[in-house]
Amino acid sequence: MLIKNVGVLVVIVCSVLLGVFGETVYGQGPGRSESGYLTPLKFQKGEAQFGNWKVSASSRLANQGKFGYGPGNVFLTRSESAWVEGASGDGIGQWLHFDLDYPQFFSKVIIRNGYQRTDKAFRENGRVRELRLTWPDGQKTVLLKDVKGAQSILFKKGGLRTPWIRLEIVSVYQGSKYRDTAISSVGFNIEDFNAVP
Repeated sequence: MLIKNVGVLVVIVCSVLLGVFGETVYGQGPGRSESGYLTPLKFQKGEAQFGNWKVSASSRLANQGKFGYGPGNVFLTRSESAWVEGASGDGIGQWLHFDLDYPQFFSKVIIRNGYQRTDKAFRENGRVRELRLTWPDGQKTVLLKDVKGAQSILFKKGGLRTPWIRLEIVSVYQGSKYRDTAISSVGFNIEDFNAVP
């Protein structure tokens, strides 16, 4: 993971947990193509159950052979998928920004930290240590565990209602081989609070 490509990407997203695109999202993984992307920095997905979501990223790592590292990968539930930032250094200050068609309620963000394709890939690439979450009227910084699997970031009881939220890398657990930092997936428990339109 030596070649990096910096830019801003806008993506149109899915539904309830932003991890349910499954086979319809193309990105990282053997045999996959970038056919879901309008450009290397722009992925598009049609209208979803709770309206369209858009996600933008501050940067992405350039594709390596059959592997792509765009932000659209955070919507996949498969372990071989990941958004990998493309800035120099450890990725401090790099971010994912989620925009909603209209304000939505949710009480937690479910994140799979690091590049969880294999144990080796997880160790060799950077993982997020501190993550800053920002929304229109608030901010929260959390310490993530350096483990594979899903972790939940909880908000106040009753849920957070917001039209957008940004996840920013504040500090990292450095990889043993690469200085790239990855996030495998991001989800929100929107279904718990919102009725289907």
